[in-house]
Amino acid sequence: MNGFFAKMGQVITDSGTDNFVAGVHRLINDYVPVDVTEATNWIIDKTNKNVATIQRLGTWGAAANQFSFDHESRQSCEDRPESSILSRIVNSEDSQLIHLKPRTVSHDTRENSSGIVYQCILLSHQDNRRHVISLSRAAQPRDFSLQELSVLKQLSDAILPAVGYHARRRIREPKRDGLIAAATGAAENHAMQLQRNFDERLNEMGVVLSSREYQVCLAHLLGNTLPAIARQLSVQESTAATYFKRAGIKLNLSGRHGFAKWMLGTAS
Repeated sequence: MNGFFAKMGQVITDSGTDNFVAGVHRLINDYVPVDVTEATNWIIDKTNKNVATIQRLGTWGAAANQFSFDHESRQSCEDRPESSILSRIVNSEDSQLIHLKPRTVSHDTRENSSGIVYQCILLSHQDNRRHVISLSRAAQPRDFSLQELSVLKQLSDAILPAVGYHARRRIREPKRDGLIAAATGAAENHAMQLQRNFDERLNEMGVVLSSREYQVCLAHLLGNTLPAIARQLSVQESTAATYFKRAGIKLNLSGRHGFAKWMLGTAS
């Protein structure tokens, strides 16, 4: 799982940029193959129990425009509001994985002559917002297995908070011209950006780490393994692990998953 945290760090760094969903797509594909990944932020009208607006956060993958989830879900809600997937999203009160029934698109594709699309939805709940990742298989002639769904549910615990973080940054920061964003992204050092994000989170929470605790935590965020961190600091692995545990006590969390969620401001 060491590669997961390196890619998760990159996903956090790319929050608010056009690279975000591409990173999420690649991260998920390391464990469960999918053809299309779509991220959306749903604003719920809690009084009327319906969707006020859907903020499209990005789509990545083959034939991405052919299998968009939110357009179809709005139509199904209008036809059958009691049983629609949209109704389940609106009324959700916790994180969920929703496995959709296979559906047939109105036209065939070269990759999938049957025209069947297999989908599942990763969903998190936050007050009047629903952060949604829709995953589609259009080119692969098989549905998601129970094992794959279990893996996706585990991945969603770390990835879905990042969707909310990305949505907040998209709202707060106006979208830049594509060429300017690309040039800026290429010029900005990933490690430096991640360190700035880390410093911001520490300041927000009023947490002070020792020099060694800070170095170990930052190295973890950058995807380094414990042996690699120990070598960098010229200490024993057990010593590096102790620094990380001490930091976890100060931050009131444990483990790498908890640390990644803390970085996103979602740890309880």
